[in-house]
Order: sequence, then C-alpha cells, then structure tokens
Amino acid sequence: MADKPSDRIRFCVIARGSLSETLNHLIDALNEDFISEEQMQLFRNKITDVEKY
Repeated sequence: MADKPSDRIRFCVIARGSLSETLNHLIDALNEDFISEEQMQLFRNKITDVEKY
C-alpha cells in the first residue's frame, strides 16, 4: 500500500517536533555542563543540516 501524501506530511511534522525536542535537551545538557560548547555547535550544525530536508 502506497503512503498517502498526508501520511508523509504528518511524519515530517512529528519528526520536526522530535528534532526540536532533541535540541532542547541538548541546550539543557549544555547548561548543566554535560556537553561542551564545541559539542553543542557540532550538534547544532547537524540539526541545521537535517532541517533542510
């Protein structure tokens, strides 16, 4: 059975929300000194790359 366009849109919306949630957790990790500024920048760059799709 082929995916309907609405199914793909729903998936993308949920995936984008998960990406935002991940970024929020990374900000918390940075604020609590669990990760460095350098690590945070690497993650932000990866998130930016993923958001392009």
